[in-house]
Amino acid sequence: ILEDLESGEKVIDFAQWYKIGNSTVCAIRKVGNKLRNFAVAIGNSIWVEERKTMHVSRDEALDKAVYMWFVQNHIKGTLISGPILKEMAKHFHQDLNGEEAGFTASDGWLNQFKHWHGIRQLSIAGETMSTCNESITPFCSRLMAIMKSEVLTDANPLCFKHVNLASLPMLYRVQRSAWMNSEIFCAWFVENFIPDVCSFLRSKGLPIRALLLIDNAGAHPGAESLKNADGSIRCEFLPANTTAKLQPMDQGVLATLKITYRGKLLSYVLNEENDKLTLSDIIMSISIKDAIYMLAKSWKDIQTSTIKKCWAESTLLQPPENAPNQTPGVLEVPDQEQEAISSLYAVAEQFSFNAQEVENWVQTDKADEGYSNLSDSEIVQSVLQQDHTEVCEIGNEQTQVDPDDVTIPTDAEAADCLEKAIIWLENQTDADGLQILLLRQQLQKAVQKRNAHKQQ
Repeated sequence: ILEDLESGEKVIDFAQWYKIGNSTVCAIRKVGNKLRNFAVAIGNSIWVEERKTMHVSRDEALDKAVYMWFVQNHIKGTLISGPILKEMAKHFHQDLNGEEAGFTASDGWLNQFKHWHGIRQLSIAGETMSTCNESITPFCSRLMAIMKSEVLTDANPLCFKHVNLASLPMLYRVQRSAWMNSEIFCAWFVENFIPDVCSFLRSKGLPIRALLLIDNAGAHPGAESLKNADGSIRCEFLPANTTAKLQPMDQGVLATLKITYRGKLLSYVLNEENDKLTLSDIIMSISIKDAIYMLAKSWKDIQTSTIKKCWAESTLLQPPENAPNQTPGVLEVPDQEQEAISSLYAVAEQFSFNAQEVENWVQTDKADEGYSNLSDSEIVQSVLQQDHTEVCEIGNEQTQVDPDDVTIPTDAEAADCLEKAIIWLENQTDADGLQILLLRQQLQKAVQKRNAHKQQ
């Protein structure tokens, strides 16, 4: 109902369609965010569909801690039995509530816990733990079947032509330990990915149907909680231990993005260097906002050919017998990645960095999974101290500059500066017509606001 309401239809039409009162539809819309957050917290869409109320477990902290431990260990392939899960529940109950008696982790509690989170046979629906070689062939076959049955053909990517991916919104979320976690990922999928995909497909006249392939990682919740109401947009997990072979993003896209970003970071430092500022001062002055803009520009610089080539390098969409012949463990370096490496070395030379130092820097986060496997005590701490995962405006971040020391230009001053910037850009040999047009649009906005203030 919430998704239908967002399409702009009238309340009375939905009331008649669902055979409920107008006031009920309005009430559902009013508590929309609360309903979505509740669905995300449960983590299983099948169980969400069966729920009639938003009542939660009597001990929410215990339930969250046990489920977090279960998902983390399930991803690692740890065998978990009912007795083990009950013992962990008693362990976490003691950590959370001290020596307080009254909790025995009975079979009734176990059955309710499994039912609550959609756990069947102590395995999360949508995930399969298996070895790399045993998983690739059946997964590729299953993916081909899904694409064929749901018309998710390789012709659809043609509609991405001329789409500026860097213009898509970049979210900034705060997490205490700077890790991705299931709450952030779920919120992004429900609140951003699904609406953005629907909007894009509608704009291209395409059916609302999409499949997101993601790694079998600890920061990702169960696949059953990652889909829209009718299942037309959903997730599929890549088999465990197959990312290096199946994940297209691991075939050069992410590596090129990171290398390009590092090159822009060094160039920024080089451009800011002067007699008054030390290298340390410049690095300390770089804010999260600066990093976001550099990352967005780096992603914009990724060529379409690089993404296409990495899809070809992956064995995901082709039968194993047709996969490219490569020496085991050796992947061909995409052309753009090699160009990015060369550019990075060229900039690094100006800082007197040798090749080994640059290589160490490039490889420093190679093993970074983007999420943390928490210890039992860290799970308890995470439950007791809620992570701050709300979306934050870029302008609210703390930087090295005191906001009180920054003078905001007036509309008239901004118009004057933009006029000078346009004159400067028009006289550059490498000027881009689109860049000039964008500046002129901003100049027009500043002039309109300046004139409006004059008339007041």
